[in-house]
Amino acid sequence: MKDSIKINEKASSCQIQQCNRNIIQTIKIGNEFSHDKVLDVLLSIQKLSISDEFAKDFGINTEEIKSIIVDTIEMVERKDAPIKIKMGLEKIKGFTERMTGSIVAKGICVAIGKTLN
Repeated sequence: MKDSIKINEKASSCQIQQCNRNIIQTIKIGNEFSHDKVLDVLLSIQKLSISDEFAKDFGINTEEIKSIIVDTIEMVERKDAPIKIKMGLEKIKGFTERMTGSIVAKGICVAIGKTLN
């Protein structure tokens, strides 16, 4: 008889055990996505985006990042797929990671990092 392997495309964790008897193991995978939590973070970022310091820090990229923030907020409000929303968050985070010495950018980056984890 052949061994068979069933593949679950939605799996996000894998573990292989051999030669273990009488072992019970539980794996909890925390892949929960909270649209409300993400929306709160994005609305806070949007409030920051109207400040003079935000415009000073982001310079010529200010309008582009504001547009990405608005687009991502709209995706969250529509409850789009988490992967699409995460792409928007990653774009925002990418801008902030390039900003050295900016307290505003650092705060945004940390907030998005917590949201993505």
